Amino acid sequence: MTSSASSPSISIDVMKDLTSASALQSMLSSQQGAIFQILGELGTYATQPIKAAAAAKASASVNLTDTANWKTSNGIGFSLTPAAQCSISVDTVSETFAVAMNIESTDPKNTQNVSGGPGTDEVYVNIDLDFSIQGSVSGSGSISGVGVAGKASGSAAATLSFCQPVSDSLSTFDAIKTAFQQLVFPLDPACANNMQIGTVAKVAFDGAINCELDVTYGLGDYKVAAPDLTSVQESLGNIVQLKSPSFEVDAGVKGSITYSHTDHFALFVNRISNNVAMVYLVRSSEDDAGVSLGIKAGITTTAASVTVDSSKLQSVTENITGSSAISSQVASTASQPLNSLQTSLNGKLKNWASDTTGNVGLSAGLSRQSGHTALFVFRADLTKADLAKQSWAELVDGSVARALSLQGLVLEPGSGVADSLKRASTIQFQFFNFFSFQQVTDYFSNGYTELGKDGTIRIFRDLGQEQQATTKQALQQFRIYFEATATQGASGNISQTAVNLCIELSEKGNSKYATALANVIGFLPGSLAVNSAQEGMIQFVSNKPSGTLDLKITLKSSAYQKLSCSPYNGSTPPPLPQQQDRDNWGAFQGATEALQLDTSFVSSLNYKAWMIFNLDSYDQVGSTKTPDRRQLGNWKAIPPSFFAVYDGSDAQVAYFLQASQGFMNLCEQLKTLAAGIPGVQSSKQWNDMLNFLTSIGTKDIYIDYAKPTAGAFLELCSEGGAQVSTALTEAQDSSSLTCLMTVS
Repeated sequence: MTSSASSPSISIDVMKDLTSASALQSMLSSQQGAIFQILGELGTYATQPIKAAAAAKASASVNLTDTANWKTSNGIGFSLTPAAQCSISVDTVSETFAVAMNIESTDPKNTQNVSGGPGTDEVYVNIDLDFSIQGSVSGSGSISGVGVAGKASGSAAATLSFCQPVSDSLSTFDAIKTAFQQLVFPLDPACANNMQIGTVAKVAFDGAINCELDVTYGLGDYKVAAPDLTSVQESLGNIVQLKSPSFEVDAGVKGSITYSHTDHFALFVNRISNNVAMVYLVRSSEDDAGVSLGIKAGITTTAASVTVDSSKLQSVTENITGSSAISSQVASTASQPLNSLQTSLNGKLKNWASDTTGNVGLSAGLSRQSGHTALFVFRADLTKADLAKQSWAELVDGSVARALSLQGLVLEPGSGVADSLKRASTIQFQFFNFFSFQQVTDYFSNGYTELGKDGTIRIFRDLGQEQQATTKQALQQFRIYFEATATQGASGNISQTAVNLCIELSEKGNSKYATALANVIGFLPGSLAVNSAQEGMIQFVSNKPSGTLDLKITLKSSAYQKLSCSPYNGSTPPPLPQQQDRDNWGAFQGATEALQLDTSFVSSLNYKAWMIFNLDSYDQVGSTKTPDRRQLGNWKAIPPSFFAVYDGSDAQVAYFLQASQGFMNLCEQLKTLAAGIPGVQSSKQWNDMLNFLTSIGTKDIYIDYAKPTAGAFLELCSEGGAQVSTALTEAQDSSSLTCLMTVS
C-alpha cells in the first residue's frame, strides 16, 4: 500500500497481496504479474475504517501498471491494459443493474433491479474493470454451438463489474484487498461457488446461444367480430357469459422451437444464500454494447413444430361453447393432415423468434428495448456444486438446453424468453355476431365454425344478408368487419379495448389475380415490413401459381379513422366540389390502374366523367343536379357517345364507374360503422356494404375490383405515415401462403 498527501493511492499487487485461492492470481497468465493502482479520494481513507469511505461514497480510478492477461478454466481470456477505463467505489449497497423482465414491454414497472445490500455491519466495494475478452468464436457471427465470441473494451460501461460485501470495521486498504481477493470471472464455471452471500457480479460479452424450448398452448383472450363499433361493444358485453380463458389451460396443442441467437449479452450473478445463486442471462444494454467484435446480431429459427391433440381440443371447445356439434366440427377440421390452424400456429411459432417486423415475439420485443433485457433467469443449486459447474460450462458454451438438462441450473418461472413464448403460444376463439343473442346457448345452437387463416378458431352465426348463398360465397374471398379482443380484468369485467377494422382477401389458383393481391400492400409507405411481405407473396405466386394466397389486413383506429367522405345533409347529396369523395375516387382509380393491367381505359376517366355518368344514369342526360353517389340508376340509358371516347367496352366502363361509386359509398359506410352509431342507420350501412362486397365478389364484371378496393383503403388509411408489421406463414406442403398485416 502507498499513500501521499498530494496524490493518495492504494496499490494491490496480485502476486504479493492476494493468495493463490483468488481468481486474479490463479488465472493470471502474465509472467510479470499485475499491479492495480487505485488513484483518487479513496486513498485518503486507506487506514480508516471502510465505513467512513462508504459514508462519503468515496471513489477512485483504477489503473494497471502493465498489460496483463487471465484465462478461465474453460479457456476464455480476459485482457487488461493500462489505458483501460476502470474504477472503484465504496457504498452501503452494491451497484444496481436494472433488468427488463418482460421482453415485449418497456414499462418501468416490469423492471427488476439486480443488486445487493444494505446489510448489517457491512458495506460494498464495487469494482469496474474494462477487460477485453477473447472467447471461442471468431466474432464473425458464425455459430457452432459455442457461446462467447469476446468483447472489446471501451464501451460506456465496463466489461466486468464485481460488488463485494465486506465488514465495515475493516480498514479501507484491507477491505479493498478482500474485494480483489474475492473477485471472480462470471464466465468461469466455478464462479458462483466461490462467491460470498450478497456478492453481485456482471460480465458483458459478445457471443451466440442455441436454445431449445417446448411450450404447451393455453387459451388466449377471446376475440369478437361484428358489423360496427357498437355491435362490437355489445359482443364484448356478452363475453362475460363464457368461461374465462387462461394461459394455463392445456388447449391441446404442443409446440417446440430451436433457434440461435447472436448478440451482445451480459451475465449477472447474485449469490443470495449458502445454497442458491441467481443467474441472469440478458441481452446487453446499449451502454454495454457500445464496442463489439463485429458480430452480426440476429436470431435465426432452426426448427419449429406444432402438434394438435384433436380430442383434447374438442373437449376444450365444448367446455367453452357447451355445444357438442361445434366442438366436433373443430376437432374434425383440426385433425386433417394439413389445416389452417396447424399451419398458422407453426408459422407463428417460427416467426416468434426471428421476425423483426411483427408486434410480438423475441426479435420484435428486443428491438424496442434499450436496457438490459432478461432472456433467461436461472436458479443455481449450489448444494450440487459439480452439477452447477457443469451446467454453467454448458451455458457459457452456448447451449441453454444442455445447461438445463444437467439440472445444475433451473429455469425460473416467468423467465423472459419462456414467458414471452408462453404468452405468444395460445389458441384464440373468435365469435362473429355475438352481440345479437342474449343467451349464448341460442348463439351456439345454430352456429358453425371454421379455422381462420390467422390461426383463430372462428364461430359464426350469420345474420340477415349473410345467410344468402351469394353473399357467403363473396365473403370467402373478400370480408370486412370490426374486431376487438376481450381482455378481462381482475373483477371479471371486460376492460376498455381497442376496436380494429379487418379486411380479408383470398385468391386461389389464379396467378394474375394473386399477383394483384400481393401488390395490394404496395399502397402502403415503403418499409422493411411492407417490402419483405410483398416480395414473399410475389415469390410464392411465382413458384406456386395454383396455390392459395390469403391476406388479412388489421387497421388500428389510428389508421381507419383517417377515412373520410363528403357528408350528406340527410338525403341531400354534398355540394360540389365534393372534395373528400373526389379524393376517394382518385385513390380507387389509381389502385385500379396499378393492379388491373387489362383496364387501360381507366386512366382516361376522371371524377367529372363519373359525375356525368351518375346524373345521366339516375336522372336524365344533361342533368344539372348535384351528383349523388347513393343513386345507381340505369347506365344503359346513357347515350353511346359518352362511352365512345374510351377504349373499353361500354359495360367495362360502366361497371368501373359503378365500382368507383360503390367504393366512395363504402368509405362512408365504414366511417359510419366506425363511429359507433346504434340502430337502423348502422344496420342499413352494413347491408349496403354487404351488397357491394357481394357484387365485386360474385359478378364476373366486378370481381377484379376487390384488390383495388383494398389497395385504395391502404393508401387512404396511411396518409401522413403509418406503422406496419407483417408476418408470412406458408403451409408445410406450400399449397398456401398467408400474410397477416397490421397498420397503425
